Order: sequence, then structure tokens, then C-alpha cells
Amino acid sequence: MADEQWYYKKDGQQIGPASEIEMRELANSFKLAPEDLVWRVGMDDWLPASSINELRVPVPTETVDEVSVEQQSLPRETKTNLIVFAIAGGAVLVAVVIGLLYSAIKSSHSNNRFLQWVDRGKLIQKDRDTFVYFDFQRQAQADSQVWNRAAALDWLSEFDIQPSDMNGRFPKSSKQRPTPVTGRWPGKGALRFDGQAEPNGDFIKFELRTPPESLNNPSLSIVAWVRTESTHEGCVASRGNPDDGGFDFYVSADAVHCRAAGQTVSSPPLIGDGTWHLIAVVFDVKQKEISLFVDGKQQATAPLDGRFNDGADVYIGRRALRDRMHFHGVIDEIVFIKDAVNNAMLDEMFAGDQMQ
Repeated sequence: MADEQWYYKKDGQQIGPASEIEMRELANSFKLAPEDLVWRVGMDDWLPASSINELRVPVPTETVDEVSVEQQSLPRETKTNLIVFAIAGGAVLVAVVIGLLYSAIKSSHSNNRFLQWVDRGKLIQKDRDTFVYFDFQRQAQADSQVWNRAAALDWLSEFDIQPSDMNGRFPKSSKQRPTPVTGRWPGKGALRFDGQAEPNGDFIKFELRTPPESLNNPSLSIVAWVRTESTHEGCVASRGNPDDGGFDFYVSADAVHCRAAGQTVSSPPLIGDGTWHLIAVVFDVKQKEISLFVDGKQQATAPLDGRFNDGADVYIGRRALRDRMHFHGVIDEIVFIKDAVNNAMLDEMFAGDQMQ
């Protein structure tokens, strides 16, 4: 039950009580390890956290470096089949062999890509410039919120703010919640937004707290993996009034756009082909410039003059100002960075994701 009080043992010390939601946050931020012992009233004994289903403690997966050549090679049964088929000969049998070989290689590549993403995701989580990171991994339809995976949020305590304050919140109606789906490859989670208007349009809302060290230079970068499914305009992320301190970061049938400080900047027609794209907008307050990126390459810029960063809630999947521009498609992950990232960083993110 959600209101049960939990206790856990860490480094020989008993810690608690903590609510189930707090325990999940500890697990999602890797502060509660699978082997840590947990207990609540009603349990006969302390048990490993990984054995408690409701806590959803992620079990570490092996890194890419640990995947041996033997593990990536074809299974023994497949090797045996290849020998038999080679002896039998014939065009049909050769085609079967090729199919088996292709399936085995494709499965190995998908596994490697997922493991590589796990490693890159941990780096994003721990980066001090990351203050909101939604990877949509292990997201369930019944969840009432989206977990912010950013781990370097110690500055929040100075303002009596909890990391959970920046978790994403779904609308109360389950009909307005995005649907968990498979992301860029098997094993990767994502959320699908249906593009419908209210009362059934789905979206996520959260508070974007500004770190104290960035008050004098509140630059912001938003990076997301998306696959669009519609020809109408839809907001990936939106905050306040784009003509007075806010922004609309949105897509159309085949391009990426952003409106902020009364300016609109648009990319060439590079998306809308049914495949995944890495899109980003950078609000560089110091250089007074808005930049759009698609697949790691800068595509367009515009001046950033006037008021920016109005402190309003951020919406993912629809426009913040009035109920419009509902996104139709899949968002695999989205990260908010309290700095102006450059072309090289985004190009590296895109190139790293293409590794096989």
C-alpha cells in the first residue's frame, strides 16, 4: 500500500521511516541498491529491495564492456543449424540460414545499443547541469507521475525544495495520460501522445525550478528524442507565454520550430519521415540567441531579445498557454539542461546513439 512506512538498511545503518513514493525515488536515483534490505509492518523479515515488486528497484545490467565476444556470438543451437543447412544446400535452406544469421546479429545489436544507452543515461543523470531528465523507463500506465532521474540536485535543499517537486505530473483523468510504449529499441521505454484536444488530450506538467547559480545567466537547453505521427503542429515542451518570458518548442509535419521572446525560428524539412530524430533548442541568454538542432546539427538561429524564463510550469505534449498544439507521436526521453549546450555536444549525443 502507498501509505505504508518503510525502513531500509544502508551501510550497516537502519534508515526510515519512508513512504513508498520516497522509496521509489531512492531506487530511481540509484540511492537504494537492489541488495539493500527493506522492511515494513506486516513483513516477517528484512528482504532485498529487488524482491519487492511495488518498489520497482532497477537491477543493474551489464555494461557494454562486460559483454564478451562469446555472449555476442551466435547461440550453439544456431551454429548447429548452420552446419546442417550448409550440408543440405539449396536456395531455400540458404535463405533460412541468412534469416537466422540476420536475426541473431540484429538481436545482438539491439542489446548493445540498450546497454550503451544505460551507460550514457547514467552520465546525464549525474551531470550537475542536468536538472530535469525524463527517460520514461519503467513507466506504467497506472503511475500518477513521471520520475525525474536527475541526481545532482543537492542545491534544492537550500530552498526547502524536494527533488520530487520536479517530478512530472499527469492529469487526474487516466484518459489524459500518455501510453507507455517501446522506444528506440527493445527494452527502452517511451510515451506515446495521442494528439487529441481536451478533454482527452494527454500531457505532462512539472515545475522547472531555476538553480541559484544560474539566476544571472538562466540559459536553457532542451533535448528530446521524438518520432512524430501527425501533420499538425504539436508542442514537445512549452512554458508560459512565448511572447512574454515563455517558450513553445514544437514540431510541424516535417520541421522543428521554437517561439520565444516574440521570435520564431524554424528548421528545414528534416523530420516527419516516421523515424526517430534527436531535436534540441538552446536558449543562450549570454549570447542572446535561440538555436535549433536536428540530429546533432545546428539548423537555424534567431535573436533572443527581451524577457525570458518566466518561472511558469512546463508542459510536455501540449501548449502551456491555452489548450492547443497537442503533440501526436512518441517521445523517448527529454532532458532540460541549465546551460547552453553546443553543436559538438549534441553531435556526440546523436552519434553515440547510432553506434551498433
